[in-house]
Formats: sequence, structure tokens, C-alpha cells
Amino acid sequence: MKTDNVKPIDVVAAVIVSDSGILATQRSHGEFKDRWEFPGGKIEPGETPEEALIREIREELDIEIRIDSFIDIVDYSYPDFRIRLHVFACSVVSGNITLKEHESLKWLKQDELSSIEWLPADRIVMPALEKYLGNVTIDRKSVMPAYTYLEKGHFGLIEKSVPHIISQKDAIVRVTLSSICTSDLHIKHGSVPRAVPGITVGHEMVGVVEQVGSAVHNVKPGDRVTVNVETYCGECFFCKNGFVNNCEDPDGGWALGCRIDGGQTEYVRVPHADMGLNRIPDGVTDEQALFVGDILATGYWAARISEIKNNDTVLIIGAGPTGICTLECTMLKNPGKIIVCEKSEERIAFVKEHYPDVFVVKPESCKDLVMEQSAHGGADVVMEVAGADDTFRLAWECARPNAIVTVVALYDKPQQLPLPDMYGKNLTFKTGGVDGCDCDEILRLIAEGKIDTTPLITHRFTLDNIEEAYRIFENRIDGVIKVAVEGKHN
Repeated sequence: MKTDNVKPIDVVAAVIVSDSGILATQRSHGEFKDRWEFPGGKIEPGETPEEALIREIREELDIEIRIDSFIDIVDYSYPDFRIRLHVFACSVVSGNITLKEHESLKWLKQDELSSIEWLPADRIVMPALEKYLGNVTIDRKSVMPAYTYLEKGHFGLIEKSVPHIISQKDAIVRVTLSSICTSDLHIKHGSVPRAVPGITVGHEMVGVVEQVGSAVHNVKPGDRVTVNVETYCGECFFCKNGFVNNCEDPDGGWALGCRIDGGQTEYVRVPHADMGLNRIPDGVTDEQALFVGDILATGYWAARISEIKNNDTVLIIGAGPTGICTLECTMLKNPGKIIVCEKSEERIAFVKEHYPDVFVVKPESCKDLVMEQSAHGGADVVMEVAGADDTFRLAWECARPNAIVTVVALYDKPQQLPLPDMYGKNLTFKTGGVDGCDCDEILRLIAEGKIDTTPLITHRFTLDNIEEAYRIFENRIDGVIKVAVEGKHN
């Protein structure tokens, strides 16, 4: 009987991993009696694969399991029927194994998997299983250090349980490199009301995918990835229109390191992983990719919405890390002139060293220089990235009539919009959080050598020394611009 056009029977299999090894069970009856398999069974109507697997293992082995990761889907045609096998990595949560439908069991080490005679479909699973087992490290431990928001004014490195897959759309990422953002400091000092005490902080990170839910298709275990600061579903009104910062999902917006556990740790759970993770191209290092998901995405978004034209004079206020990323992305637009306004002598020196074709000016001289270098009474585009007490007013004062003023900065307190003073300038203001949906394009530009933010990394630390990293970053000691924090598995 030819089965190519026959609808497959959906079945599930559990690769149960423990300290004893990987569980194989031996069939007790039927055509394949005495062959070995991963335990599981048929998905009943109305069940998800995960629900079916938990039920089948409970019925077959009398244990409760936790599903740790989706591994693969295998199609296999037997002579009289066809199956679609959904394979998951699992752990035993409770109970002692009692064989109800099998002859016997074995716990196999990874190098023993080829020593027994498997069912044909289970044998086809082996390449994907070997790749998963060769990458995964999270199953070797139950706790990890995590830098945590304890209370207003106080972060601390404490021990937490390692995360696990909760939703089919989740991924677990092993953090290989992270960084500290000024927004983390805003959380520390109570300026982010939605931040939840007890969460692991950090939203700038790259890593390696360890585990994925069954609904994750764009990344797989072993992939090196960037992690987007924005969590977004990709399905709501705002996501479909490219406004992912305003995602309507409960986890949408800035969740990682704010409302749910972030990345200044060893492992992080990333919801909606197909949206929030981007594969890092071969040849791009972790340091090159570190800022893609946050400050580079912010700079790229700011340059994109500012409608920069070839002959424009562009003013960027602030040469901090986000200001430099905005500068890098503005240069891609080839405007006529770029002026950077900054008060820090160290940051002025940094801009002059790395961007010699850019005008640099201090705030007190900014307006005069902008007028000198502009053809129509001010800058064509102003991007406010500093967020200081007087920089918002400086931004619109330096803009020509009918200019675009893009506010990238996050302010600690309300700003005034003095409409009588700016009457007749007909300015267009663009504000809001980053819509981080350009990460693939940014990674491509990095791979092509068109964006390089590695000079921003001035200091490097291990996770064990993250307290010192915060001290130096927060107090701007030793010319720090950005820090890189290495994961413990590096």
C-alpha cells in the first residue's frame, strides 16, 4: 500500500533525560516487538501535542513529566500507514517509573544511543536529538546567579531557579554576553513604575538557543541569537502595522528585565521567540551583535522615522551609547551634514576619534553652530537622545521651520511644550519607544561592515563581577561608555 498521499497519524514521543541518562523503552507486543522506542503515543482529537505527551507518559509509565523543549517533527511512512512524530525533551517531575505497556527499559548515555535497535521512526530522530544534546547545558543544573531588582535603590546577585518553557512560543537562551543600559539604572532608582521588584534585570544580550517550544519555527537549539528588547506577538493590530512597541499581548512591549526576568544571568526565557530572536550571521561576533536588540534598534528606528534626506543638516543631541548608535544609523542615510551636541569631554573626544567628519559642539554653542551650518534657519532633522533637563528645549529651538524633531530620550520628569514660543515653526514631533522590528536588517549591515559599535565597549566583566560593572557604568568612571558582561558558560 502506497502511503505518500495518506493523511499522517500524529503521535508524540518523550526523550526523558535524567542523571541516569536517556530513557528507552522496549516494545512488548506487535510487529515491532522487542524494538526500542521513546515512550509516547497518539494525539487524540482536541489535544495539543504537549497535552497528549503528558497524558501518554502518565498512562504508560505512571510518572509526571515537565516538557523542557521541542526537538523535531519527523514524518515516517510504514507499509500500511504514515505517522508524524512530535518529539520533545522532558524531565521527570514526580513518581517512580512503572512499566504498563513495555517489556523493559534502559537508561542510555549519549554515546550508547546507537547500541540498540530502535523503531524506524525513532531512529530518524537521532540527528536532531544528537544536536540538541550537544548544545544543551541547562539540564545540568537547577539554580543560577541572577542580578535582581530587590527594592528601590538596590540590585543584588542572588540565586534563582533556571527558567523553563512555559508557552509553546517560548525559547530558553543561554546568555553568552550582556550589557548594562541606562534604563536599568532608571529601574534601580524607581523611575520605571511598571518594573516588578524581584525580576532579573537586563535587556541587552546575545546568546545561544538551548530549548524551544513546539510553536517556535524561526530558531532552533544551537542557534546564536540576538534578543530584542521588545516582546511582541506579531499578530495584533500594532504588530501587523510595524508598531511592535505597542503590542497588545500581555507580555508585549518592554517585558524582559522589567516585568519578567531578563538577561543579566545565565539563562533567560524569551516569550514569542519567533519575533524576539534573530539569528546572528556567521562571522559576526557576540560583541558586534550585542547592541542590536536595543540601542542599535533604537538608533535605526530613530533614523528611519526622521525622514532624513541627502542634503539635510542633522543635529543629534547626546553622544552617549544610544546617541552613538543613532549617529551610526544616521550616517547610512548620507545627509549633507551631521552635528553632534555633547557636554562630556570624554564623549566629545570619542566622537572626534571615531567620526572625524562629524561636527561636535557643546550645548552652550550648539544653536550658533547649527545656524552657521544650516541653509534655512536651523537643522532639517533634530534627534534628541540626551534626555537632560534642557535638551528638549534645545532640540526644538535648533530646528528650522517645518523640521522633524524626533525624541529618542527617556526623561525622568515631564517636559514642557511651550506652544506660544514655537508658534509658526510648524514642527513635526515624533516620539515614543523603539519599534525594534529591523534587527535582521541591522545584522545584515553589521555583517557587511556598514555598522560597527564595538568601540562602544570600553570595559569587560564576568557575571560574578557585575556589581563592579554597575558601579563603573553608573558613576561614569574611567571613561566608560558601555560594558560587556560575559556569561558563566563562556
